[in-house]
Amino acid sequence: MTLPGRAPFTIVSPLSFFNGPPAGGRPTLITHAYETVPAVKTLLVPITIERVAKGRYGFRAEVQVPEIAAGYGAATLAEAKIGAVRTRGGREVGYINAHCNGGRLQVQGSARFTNGDYFPVTLTSPCHFPR
Repeated sequence: MTLPGRAPFTIVSPLSFFNGPPAGGRPTLITHAYETVPAVKTLLVPITIERVAKGRYGFRAEVQVPEIAAGYGAATLAEAKIGAVRTRGGREVGYINAHCNGGRLQVQGSARFTNGDYFPVTLTSPCHFPR
């Protein structure tokens, strides 16, 4: 982050995800974060998840990242661990289930900016199986 008159610096905020009310029959999440610079502010971001028939992933979510630190900040990294698990039909299931094809978990997306710029994003991670 770069505020006028200060050297660039980094702030950290934990992200929390909550089940939200359905929107148009689709499941939603509410993402919660907070910032302390230049003033204390809570950020709530709704995420609607839709099932899609095309492509390799089967689901799509669009996230509108809000203005950070009065426009002086930018998100640089987000990490998430989703650990809520319950039993359904004798199987453990979580809110997000994934299959590991080819030894890696892959997520595809694109970042679009208000000025019209965008770039494609593909995140991959090797699969780790419990022993």
